[in-house]
Amino acid sequence: MQEAEIHHAAAEAVGRVAKKLAEQRPDIFVGSKLPNDPLAPPILYVKGPADESVFKLVAEEDVKIQIRDQQPYSIHELAERQRLVQEALLENGYWDFGIPIGIDGGGELEVTMSTTMGRKPGLSYNREDILQLLPEALRSSVKLVIEDERLIGPPDAWAIGGMEVFGDGGCTSSWGLGLKRYWSFAA
Repeated sequence: MQEAEIHHAAAEAVGRVAKKLAEQRPDIFVGSKLPNDPLAPPILYVKGPADESVFKLVAEEDVKIQIRDQQPYSIHELAERQRLVQEALLENGYWDFGIPIGIDGGGELEVTMSTTMGRKPGLSYNREDILQLLPEALRSSVKLVIEDERLIGPPDAWAIGGMEVFGDGGCTSSWGLGLKRYWSFAA
């Protein structure tokens, strides 16, 4: 019970800090995260070096918050990179893929695609062919995972995955079920 209370207090504290930073400094806000260990301090991700405004917000809380600065992109920049990759794939006939925004990946985008559906007939699932379809500036920061099984269930279970949920660039609809990841984008 005590661990749950500590974890909850940490979530509330980092949530308050993240909200304030996102409102006051959207140019440097990346996101926040709770570690799996409920006793570990929550993490606040910041683009570039953390400045006095970040340290001041963190100091207002009674809970220790770890600052991971020197991140290459803000959450808005990460969302824009995700959008550009999604558009390139859709425009080239691919649609069964997911691209969650990873705030702790240093700007890397992980694209997961299914070979069993999600493309027009004749499209390649060769990694290099697919990467060449992406904007040149993003190719080196895309990790392409190609699955040989369906990423989505039957048509009546389709859901939109990898796209923004709230339109704020902070949350995507990709999700995990059990030990297997299931993401989809149905156009």
